[in-house]
Amino acid sequence: MSKPRYALYFSPADESALAAFGEQALKRRPDGRDSDLGPVFGAPDGSDHRQRAAFPRHYGFHATLKAPFELAKGADETHLKAALERFCEQHRPVDLPGLGVQQVQERFLALTCRRHDALQDLAFAVVSDFESYRAPLSASDRARRKPEQLSTVERMNLDRFGYPFVGEAFAFHMTLSGSAEPSFLAFLEDLFAQTVNRPERLDHLGLFYQPDRDSVFVRIAHHRLG
Repeated sequence: MSKPRYALYFSPADESALAAFGEQALKRRPDGRDSDLGPVFGAPDGSDHRQRAAFPRHYGFHATLKAPFELAKGADETHLKAALERFCEQHRPVDLPGLGVQQVQERFLALTCRRHDALQDLAFAVVSDFESYRAPLSASDRARRKPEQLSTVERMNLDRFGYPFVGEAFAFHMTLSGSAEPSFLAFLEDLFAQTVNRPERLDHLGLFYQPDRDSVFVRIAHHRLG
């Protein structure tokens, strides 16, 4: 039986335009419940829309900072929540310049933004500061990351931090689909333009919880930076 997992994600404020876009794009609320907010892509019953958003719906609308992990021996949820609150008090929001819907590596659709030092530094601080709460990767979890297909730096990250895409390998993205279908891209671009009409910031961190590998991730704590 699989163990519970936690993850630290950027999750926008619930009342924000960005959160409204995410709920409409994924047809999913932060608590894991379905949402009927906003226009529907494809079939009126939403089946086409949910199919295209099936992969990110499992995790919720987010940007990965500390990838899913099992708790280290001696660590517990209460202390993890307290550590997140302290971290958020000590760090300031950062800008997400040029945020918009993009096709990523011809594989999926996501919100991406321009890379800059403050964003990279904050992302790595989340990775490193919470490392003591992460249990070592199991052999099967390491194999799922296909280390033979990673660069040398990414393999080093995988073995050091349990995730390949940290530090210099980190690229901010909020996944919106499991494929890169042009018609869904056009739908999401229009939805974003209609919903988000001002610059956005990475200004909240959320703690997400998954009781087992078949269950969706749900947000169990949420704090504003600064």
